[in-house]
Amino acid sequence: MKRKIIFAVAVVLVLSVSILSFFIFSSLNKLNDDEKYCRSDSDCACGIRFGTGDCFYGNKNFVDVSRQCPDFCNGIVAHLEIKCIYNQCEQINKLNQ
Repeated sequence: MKRKIIFAVAVVLVLSVSILSFFIFSSLNKLNDDEKYCRSDSDCACGIRFGTGDCFYGNKNFVDVSRQCPDFCNGIVAHLEIKCIYNQCEQINKLNQ
């Protein structure tokens, strides 16, 4: 009887640790999976999107910042900036704040 209880507790612990690890690692890898995901402004960038050559803003892992799109990224009168808002990289108008 005692062995069955110990075995059951061990199984529950292993399953709990496995589930917890899955959620931790999946949230850590979110930055690599979602082209707009961010945790802070420093996660966002604007430039040329890797693989397409299009002007793009989003997660810095998807942006070639060495190749810029000035009017797209900053606006013609430099009124735009890229910010992390609710974990999404967004382009906002600095003049409307």
